[in-house]
Formats: sequence, structure tokens, C-alpha cells
Amino acid sequence: MRQLGILLVLVYRLNCIMILHGSTVGRDVAKLQEREDFIRESWIKAMEARLVRDELVKCQRHEGVNSLENCRWLSEKYAQMLLGNRVRRSVSHDIAID
Repeated sequence: MRQLGILLVLVYRLNCIMILHGSTVGRDVAKLQEREDFIRESWIKAMEARLVRDELVKCQRHEGVNSLENCRWLSEKYAQMLLGNRVRRSVSHDIAID
């Protein structure tokens, strides 16, 4: 795990150097990093929705027949999260990765 962290720091530093020199490789690395960040944020939002769903299920099991009244706020929150928190892939396909 530590080696992965060191590798990421080295890639980041190399990325900064290449961007400063204006190379196309630096721009490609920056685009890849942006794409990776976008996907990571998308996954985080999807996992948040999953946690809310799990809490909703717990609430419904605990409340029983009264779950429609007592868990309404949680179900509305989950519905909102389903609309906005989907895993999306990056749209740009301008970099060919071999």
C-alpha cells in the first residue's frame, strides 16, 4: 500500500513537471487524472446512496406498519439521491490508452 502511495506522488510530480514544460504527455496525464477524479466522485455519491438505502430498509423493518409515516424523510432523501447520484463514466474519448 505504501508503494502505491509513493508511486502516486511520483506520478503527480512528473505530471506537474510535464505540465510546466507544456508537453502533450503532461496534458494527457492531466486529462486522465481529471477523468479519474470524476469517476471517483461518482462512485462516492453512489455509495452514499447505498448507505441511505440501507438505513431506509432498517427503518422500515423497525417501524413496521408505521414506516410510511416515520421513514418518509429517508425515502424522499433516497429518491433524490437516485436521481443525482449515479455512476457515470467520463465522456471524453480523446486519449488513446494502450
